[in-house]
Amino acid sequence: MRIAAIFTLVIGLTFSWTAHADSIRGFISIRSSQVYLLPVQGGIRLTKDALPISTTIGIRTSLLDLKTGDFVVVSGHLNDLDKNGIFDEIVVQAIESVGLNQVIGTWRSPKWEVVRFEDFTRMSLYRPQFTRGRSLGKTPIFHPRSGRMSLSKLKDLNYTLAPEQGSNYSIFLVESKPIAGPAPIYVGRLSVQKHLLKLEIFDPKTGAPGEVLSLSPVRD
Repeated sequence: MRIAAIFTLVIGLTFSWTAHADSIRGFISIRSSQVYLLPVQGGIRLTKDALPISTTIGIRTSLLDLKTGDFVVVSGHLNDLDKNGIFDEIVVQAIESVGLNQVIGTWRSPKWEVVRFEDFTRMSLYRPQFTRGRSLGKTPIFHPRSGRMSLSKLKDLNYTLAPEQGSNYSIFLVESKPIAGPAPIYVGRLSVQKHLLKLEIFDPKTGAPGEVLSLSPVRD
């Protein structure tokens, strides 16, 4: 099965599409169970305040699963309802991707496999190196059973999240610095809980879950 087909399959939410829709980037604001979006371009606000969103029930439900300050890329357009030259709302036809504030930071598995979400689109993977005796690196982390531990970066990745249902998100990963040849592509699912992340990577041929990491936060 092709990677693109797997990614389409695991998204799990069908969105409408309009030929004239533009990609709009911005930050979500939730107020009294209503969804607002502050559109930005190149870090500059396109409107003075966050605007209410007009959309379908299904898309609104997915947006309400987000939190104030989360980032979204949507397909839609800005609407000037009273034709006074000031935008009043954002009409959203589809969610292209989301960025979750709560996942940004460092997470580890029980085996100290470390995933660091740098921002809404970049992440890094690390593997542990244990030693007894002298420290490795400038700031090694102490492991009570194995002595000293340092982290070795395994790879850098660009990632994209798309909502499925509730706290589940499809994740699409591409190596940003491949050693040789085309950048490897991975597809999976990220499940977000209060103090735990579960990252599943699917088999690219069958779409079945392969590697699974249960991750807890690492305090800086």
